[in-house]
Amino acid sequence: MVTPAMTPVEVVLALNDLIEQRRGLEAVDLYFADDFLEHDPNIAGGDKAGFVRFLLDGGWTTPGGRAYGFHMDRIIASGEYVVTHQHVTEGPDDPILVFIDIYRVVDAKLVEHWHVGSSVPENQVNKRTTMY
Repeated sequence: MVTPAMTPVEVVLALNDLIEQRRGLEAVDLYFADDFLEHDPNIAGGDKAGFVRFLLDGGWTTPGGRAYGFHMDRIIASGEYVVTHQHVTEGPDDPILVFIDIYRVVDAKLVEHWHVGSSVPENQVNKRTTMY
């Protein structure tokens, strides 16, 4: 349930939770502004309709789909901006994916989103730390 009293961090966490549960359309209905702007070049249109197509095409709207392990590593927030840094796992032989997402939230609605992602290299030169 969306309330204007939700903080930007609360909105982003609730949004991510619904998407992870494969309830992406519900997430869009509850938390996306009508004039939402998407900056990910892999999402057609750069708008709410393009994000819905991305969710439908990726299976993020069907509960019980492929299981991924989402691990929130850190959240940084300032005003209407929220940055999440997380890693995602699937099967033991699949690469670990690391994502940084930047959200702009106004009046408990997501108005803008940027996304950067990368897989963890198999042969890391830096053995001291991880990407996450």
